[in-house]
Amino acid sequence: MKKVFLILTLITSNFLYSQDEKNIHNIPYIEVTGEGRMEVSPNEIYLSIFINEADRGKLSMEKLEKDMLKKLADIGINTDEQVKVLNFTSGFKNRVLGQKINTSKRYELMLRETLKVPQVFSELEKLNISNINLVRVDHSERESLEMDVKVEAVRSAKEKAQRMLEELGNKVGDPLYIQEINQGYYPRNTDLSIRSATSFAMESEALPDLDFQTIVLQYSVQVRFAID
Repeated sequence: MKKVFLILTLITSNFLYSQDEKNIHNIPYIEVTGEGRMEVSPNEIYLSIFINEADRGKLSMEKLEKDMLKKLADIGINTDEQVKVLNFTSGFKNRVLGQKINTSKRYELMLRETLKVPQVFSELEKLNISNINLVRVDHSERESLEMDVKVEAVRSAKEKAQRMLEELGNKVGDPLYIQEINQGYYPRNTDLSIRSATSFAMESEALPDLDFQTIVLQYSVQVRFAID
C-alpha cells in the first residue's frame, strides 16, 4: 500500500511540476539585457622581487633576505603581512661540471599606497636588488564592488523593460530568470611602465606618487520579466 501511495505521489508531483513549467512558458514576457560598469582606483599593488646570491657577491641568502626585509620595514611596510615567498631555489654545486648554482628566491610584495612603489625601487637598489616588476593591481573590496555592479546591471535591465512596455501600455511583472551573460575585470594599468630603480635612486627631489589608472568592473545580465 505504501509503494502504491509513493508512486501516486511521484506521479502527482511530476504532473504539478509539468503544469508549472508549462504555465511559466505560457506567461507573456519581455527579455532585456542590462549593463553595469564601475571604475575604481587600486588600493593593492603587487610587485615581484627576485634576489639571488650573485646579486651581493659572497653574502648568503639569509643575509640578503634579512637586509631586504629590514629596508622594507624601514619605509613602513609590514613584512609579515605584505611579503610572501613565491618560490625558492636552493644552491648546490654541480660535481661533474664544478659549477656552483646560487640560491635564489622570488617574493611577492603587496603595497597599499602608490607612493611606496618608487620607495621600494629606490631602497632596494641600494642593496643591488633591481629585479623588481609590477605584476598586477587589485582592490581589497573587489568582490563587494562586483556585486554592486551586477545589481546596477539588473536595475538597468528593469528600467529598460519598463520604458519599452510603457509604450505598449503594459507594466513589468516578476522576473522569470536572471542570467549573467558576461563578466569583466580589467586592470587597465598592467602595461604601466615604471622607471628603473636606478633613476629613482639618483633623484634628489621627493619621490613621485605614481598615478595608477583605474580598474574597470563591467558586467552584463540577461533578465526575463513577466508582462502584466
